[in-house]
Amino acid sequence: MPFITQGPEGEQAPYGVNKTNWKYILIVIILAVIVVVGIWIYKQKVCLDCIGGPPIKPPGKEVTIITDKTSYEQGDTVNIEIKNNLTQSIWYWDNRGRIIPLVGIQIFENGEWENIEGRDACTCKTNCITYSANWTELKSKETLADSWETKEDCLGKTTKEGKYRVWFSYDLDFTGQNNPEKFLKAYSNEFEIKEKVSQCSPIDFAGYELVKNYKFDVDLNNDGEKEILRVYWDSKAGECLKSKPIMVKVFSGTENCPKEVFSYGWGNQVGKAETFQNFLGDGSNVVLVEGMSYGCGCGSTIRLLFFTFREGKYSVVEGPKIGGLSQLYMFTGENGLGKKIIVAEERWTWDPLDYCCGCSSRRQFIIYTWNGKGYTKSEAGITQNKYPPSEKIEDIIQKEPSVLNQQ
Repeated sequence: MPFITQGPEGEQAPYGVNKTNWKYILIVIILAVIVVVGIWIYKQKVCLDCIGGPPIKPPGKEVTIITDKTSYEQGDTVNIEIKNNLTQSIWYWDNRGRIIPLVGIQIFENGEWENIEGRDACTCKTNCITYSANWTELKSKETLADSWETKEDCLGKTTKEGKYRVWFSYDLDFTGQNNPEKFLKAYSNEFEIKEKVSQCSPIDFAGYELVKNYKFDVDLNNDGEKEILRVYWDSKAGECLKSKPIMVKVFSGTENCPKEVFSYGWGNQVGKAETFQNFLGDGSNVVLVEGMSYGCGCGSTIRLLFFTFREGKYSVVEGPKIGGLSQLYMFTGENGLGKKIIVAEERWTWDPLDYCCGCSSRRQFIIYTWNGKGYTKSEAGITQNKYPPSEKIEDIIQKEPSVLNQQ
């Protein structure tokens, strides 16, 4: 293959007039580049293997989790499929007593994935069927189906907006049931849950009615526009027939087109409800609702629920939980009444003869102090005398001021 050409055959080209054969030079360069690139790729693969780099997995040779969509609205059902693409069986705990029996849910917050709790069906005493968890085999190429209900639960809690994923724990042999550290985890694709788009929200709910006209127009988020807070309970007549959890709902917008922005519930009945300004000393407005758990016995339990707007979102601050026939409490905080709550609970001795439903009793005083995030509890004194259920807490303190001395 001549790279230098001369004159016609048998003749000598004139001096200094040699010609270069560029076609053959170009072919040689291309072949050289192909050889060099091939050697480089081969060395890269060998290098990864030598230093323990990530193995190259054949497509699909793993346990996979996929959801039926990548975007959902609050209230949608996330359908999940788990498939064993390995060439062997895997084992997992099958706990069918929970709404989320097979998988865990994670939300991406503050730059990292965090687990969220599954919702237990027995929390609301509906579909409360529990089974023992079974160590179950999933054979090669078999699939499992599961789902996650993102709708509002019976306690009024709605799945919040955000980026989510699903994880599934499994083991490669049967011994993992006694050694959870051996478990492997597979993760699903990421998916988002968005706020449910609705122009107007309903304000009437099947099986519920408004409690004693408990409807408040109050500016919770201090934006100059008032929200509407409504309190609902079971529509069945009679205190002993009301079994559904109460619902407290906050709506933005107007009466003609309200939009639900928050919901919460506790107990099956409602005591009193009222509004406060600057209740926690931070300028926020608060609606107090006494959630009550009552089973038609002698006495009940109430939880003080303070509905407000904090840290950029509507929320509820759970205050003291007070039991007994009469629940006595008072707000005494400075620069915010709710910064200090005094509670006087009924106290009986271990002597059965000391107890009497509806009778006078001693009172245990407890002081709850707001720390900026929640309430801290500290016990104070117990009265020397017994007081009837109708006695006011202010009168008891006036008669026995030492009960406020913290222990």
